[in-house]
Amino acid sequence: VKLPENLKSINKKAFAECSKHFRITLPAKVTAIGEEAFSNTGLKKITIPANTVDIGISAFEKSDKLTIW
Repeated sequence: VKLPENLKSINKKAFAECSKHFRITLPAKVTAIGEEAFSNTGLKKITIPANTVDIGISAFEKSDKLTIW
């Protein structure tokens, strides 16, 4: 998944229930990931920028194939 470089946050449930397997690198400006943003997904790998300071409740719930970098 390719996201815009100026993106500052991932909204609540943005990718929730997306069952297709995917990998994502969050842009450097992302500081927040909303509640359940990636819950119950086929997400396999995510790279979270160092300046991300807010990760919502259950952001990665039931994403059992996930590796976080």
